[in-house]
Amino acid sequence: MKIIKVILFLSLINLLTNAAFANFTISAEVEQSASFNINQKTVHDYFLNLNIYPKYFPDMVSVTDDGNNKSEWTYKVDYPLSPTWDITFDEKENDSPNSQLVFESDKNNNNYLYCRAVFKNISETQTGVDITIKVTLTREKASDIHFLAGIMGEKLISEKMKSKLEDDLQTFIGNISGDIYKKN
Repeated sequence: MKIIKVILFLSLINLLTNAAFANFTISAEVEQSASFNINQKTVHDYFLNLNIYPKYFPDMVSVTDDGNNKSEWTYKVDYPLSPTWDITFDEKENDSPNSQLVFESDKNNNNYLYCRAVFKNISETQTGVDITIKVTLTREKASDIHFLAGIMGEKLISEKMKSKLEDDLQTFIGNISGDIYKKN
């Protein structure tokens, strides 16, 4: 009986020790498509303008051009029963003229953001855009995300984050659809 108690005790200590060093990671990936009755170069150049993101993407507080194809993106997150949290992403721009635009954080960063827009020439005056956004937030402990995060779990929070991101991307596409035509 003592051996069983010792084994259970050691197992509990091992479980607690491993849990203390495990990271808490939430992530979401969304994709949406849109088309614009404008030529591909004009649509591509519109997406290169960093000012459209804080203006039209919900809860995007700011996007600051740091030069050398680097920028800092700040996104506001409102959690129930918790103060607002501003998350900063340091992005590097990778641009393939007129066909693809990528903004991506260093993959080793605790705040990872990947945004890709692929531009497809449908006709001389029509362009399709496939947009992909991936977000991964890694913290040392669940409570670094929210005091209830450990109870809710990574999966549930990731699902909620994905739903919010889908809504935000849909709103962004709707918002820029009006603006892109005004500018051209």
